[in-house]
Amino acid sequence: MLVNCPRCGFSQPKDRYCASCGVDMELYRPAGVPIWKKILKSPILHVSLVFVMVLVSILYVRQKQREELRARVEYLRGGPLLVERGKKPVQIDASSEAKEQLAPPQVAAAADGAKKNLEVTNASGELPAGSLAARSATSNPAGPASTGNPNPAAFPAKINVYYMEVETATLNSWIEESKASNQIRQFDDVLTGPLLQVKQKIRAAKGLKLLQKIDLNISTPGAPAEWFAGTHKGSDPESEMGFFSSLVMGDSRDGLIRGEIEVQRAFRDPNDVAKTMERISYGGPFELASGQGFFMRGLLPRKFATDFEEETHPDAYLTIFKSRNYREGQTEFTLILDFDTTSPQAR
Repeated sequence: MLVNCPRCGFSQPKDRYCASCGVDMELYRPAGVPIWKKILKSPILHVSLVFVMVLVSILYVRQKQREELRARVEYLRGGPLLVERGKKPVQIDASSEAKEQLAPPQVAAAADGAKKNLEVTNASGELPAGSLAARSATSNPAGPASTGNPNPAAFPAKINVYYMEVETATLNSWIEESKASNQIRQFDDVLTGPLLQVKQKIRAAKGLKLLQKIDLNISTPGAPAEWFAGTHKGSDPESEMGFFSSLVMGDSRDGLIRGEIEVQRAFRDPNDVAKTMERISYGGPFELASGQGFFMRGLLPRKFATDFEEETHPDAYLTIFKSRNYREGQTEFTLILDFDTTSPQAR
């Protein structure tokens, strides 16, 4: 019977000693595999390394997003925009005699501090990264003012930004009137489009509540206006809830008002604290005739309704979460842009 040497593998007839290497085959015990070799060959190590690499990649991406958000918030807070926090929403009484004579700028003056002033001058420096104006300048280096024969009569442009609580029936009637423009767009639950005779509608609407107002003054086409409205903790920009908004106005030709708006919604579902902040952007280009405004409906879903802690310092429009009519679906949160351009002759 043949046996194999446990040391050198030589095959020979059964004997105590190996004819090739001379080892005592009965007493020989091979050396154990080094522990480091066992570890290197372990599948647990391989799986752990893959997991660590994935985790590090996720943490790196989140850190970059946090830094970008912090830089964006700091720009919106400390850049060329001056923001004053509003105090109380204002109920506009349809039967009031003052309402018949109240133009939208005066509505803001009656808001008892709910007005915010944002001044945007001729932007000659670098555009903020990621802004609509920066993307526009990248795709069209010459800028919107250098194409064709722009009509400078539309600048400076004053845009009144209204955060409003509007009765659902009233808002639906407005939307029906606007459908003929073929510019009504649906993004998830958010509806956007032109609003006909916006000033008259704001004056005449019953039960309309002005929650907050922001004034934008844009001096030249392509000058970006960016602002944030929401909570103001200050310690962690990534935890701020609200709307990051950006508006770029194009040149005016053929009597039309052109531009682009983007609103990023950042809110957390209070009923599911395990979820991260939900960030979704809405908006797009618009082309409006004289007297038309622009509306965005559905930006603030009712599932986000919550009571804020004292240190968050929420802006005035977030008081809509306390509205019973809003919670029950009788009213809608609506963002409305009202454009007021002034010609050089009028100035």
